[in-house]
Amino acid sequence: MIKALFFDLDGTLLNSEKKIPLSAKNAIRACREKGIQVFLASARSPRLKETLGWGDDEFTLFDGGIYSNGGYMEAAGEQRYAFIDAETVKKCVEAVCKAENVHLSLHTPGHGYAFNFQPDDDLMQGWGVDEENLRPLNEETMGQTAKMLVFWRNLIGETQLMPEELCREMQNICDGKAHLYITDHGAAMQVTSLEAGKKAAVDAVRMKLGLAEDEIAVFGDDLNDLEIISAYPNAVAMGNGVEEVKKAARYQTLANDEDGIAHAIGMLGLI
Repeated sequence: MIKALFFDLDGTLLNSEKKIPLSAKNAIRACREKGIQVFLASARSPRLKETLGWGDDEFTLFDGGIYSNGGYMEAAGEQRYAFIDAETVKKCVEAVCKAENVHLSLHTPGHGYAFNFQPDDDLMQGWGVDEENLRPLNEETMGQTAKMLVFWRNLIGETQLMPEELCREMQNICDGKAHLYITDHGAAMQVTSLEAGKKAAVDAVRMKLGLAEDEIAVFGDDLNDLEIISAYPNAVAMGNGVEEVKKAARYQTLANDEDGIAHAIGMLGLI
């Protein structure tokens, strides 16, 4: 019997307009009425009020969340950061700064962001960032980095692939030092601590709740979801997901713009 659900956000729970469809909200509420707990498992920071405009209508759907690909967890009565090795962060920053027009952000405690460029007003507004959130790109910040994001200027909807040479260099730097995910269909990279990752964080919450692996269901679409999709028997891939995730999942639902979450919850027999 499934007793907890873990949802990725972008490409999964969110549609292409970055909203949770009403059908998904209603399905989640029906699950909660049955005592099923619901958690986020996202690459995003916890600043969903600022970045997505969330209010009580959204936040009350969830019992907690895993953020920054497991770099930060706020669930099951626990708050925890997992920082990337500082020397690894420094080497990654140096590699990215050599690449032309490639941007980088470091996510730090206190909802802080450090960039390798001067963010303009549009980016600041889109990310829900103001001056008090900005951190210097220095050794202190690199020592408290929960997640690194490498991206082009237009993060959302970008189709240009990350430079192959940079991908290889980042893979070499992170090998045995950090988790590296090439996401957004090759247009971005994400780095987290070896102690982080969605699977480690989902495992931690699951064990806190005293649940077996087959008592949770996980939902995802992109390569940073692959570790949870591969690990759990009740794994659901979105119809818009990448092929690797679809192949690894036990179940496949409709796309995120086709009421895929509501369809999946029904398919699992939860409503």
